[in-house]
Amino acid sequence: YYMNPENKLTKVTAPYIKRYLNENKTVLEGGVIMEDSDFTILCEKATFYEKENNFIMDEYPLIFGDKLFLTGE
Repeated sequence: YYMNPENKLTKVTAPYIKRYLNENKTVLEGGVIMEDSDFTILCEKATFYEKENNFIMDEYPLIFGDKLFLTGE
């Protein structure tokens, strides 16, 4: 689970999760799914930087919401 910048609890799942302790980052691969009460976001790979509390999605994520569909970089 991850607290997004809007202080909403966000569930993050992926088939492969690799944690790099010396770099303070976690890499999620193989189809990442982020879910909160407003949106569901799908992407192939994402990286969470622990020190900055920053979550970066690679490639073009797909964003689904109520009557909403977006894709972008």
